[in-house]
Amino acid sequence: LCPRLASSMAGAAACNVVACKLRSVCIRLLCRGEAEVEDAVPQLALAAEQLHFSDGRIDTTSPPGRRECMTLLSCIDWAARALRTPVAPRAYRQEFTVNYRALFPDINSRHYRVDIFEAALQWSGTRWVNGERFDLSQDALHAAERLQCAWSALCAALAAWGAAGKQHVKGAARTELRAALSTFDVAWIAFEHRYVAELIDIEAAARGLVLRTVEEEKKLQQLEKRVNDGSMEADEQLREQR
Repeated sequence: LCPRLASSMAGAAACNVVACKLRSVCIRLLCRGEAEVEDAVPQLALAAEQLHFSDGRIDTTSPPGRRECMTLLSCIDWAARALRTPVAPRAYRQEFTVNYRALFPDINSRHYRVDIFEAALQWSGTRWVNGERFDLSQDALHAAERLQCAWSALCAALAAWGAAGKQHVKGAARTELRAALSTFDVAWIAFEHRYVAELIDIEAAARGLVLRTVEEEKKLQQLEKRVNDGSMEADEQLREQR
């Protein structure tokens, strides 16, 4: 019995050592995660404060304004990761055309882009391509409005945290910020999906118009050639075509 008891005690001691090591690792990871939160949230608040504005709108066009927007979106992603906010599904990006898939290469990361942020906040429902007007849908407009509201809610959450003296990100402030970041991400993907899908449709329609124009031009050239060859019927058709 003694050897068995000694063996059992040795096994228990080994298990205790492993448990202590695991506990130590978990504590270090938890502390590291908390430290990241305490870094990420203030940086996000600072990035929001440093945004450039023009005519009451966020400046997304000038080089300094665009850089500030890029910093802001990177900080939103960083804060969301630090607070362990789930990433909304982005499998729809696989349905984009090759050119757009190059802009959104990863379906597992947020990958916030300034041009999407700009399109939502400075909404314009009309696009002109090759002199032709194309109107975006009401669904796209509503998605843009929801993203605008989500952005306002995130700003409000940051302001509330700041008004409390920018203390540690804990308790209600942590919960509110995490919820605001999650809502922002969900609104973002809804707008990104709808907006890019409609841009793809517009580009396809514009290409169709160009192809039809080229085809009509070819027909006119053929009719003109027949007229030049002395065909009266071709002359009549040419006048009708024009």
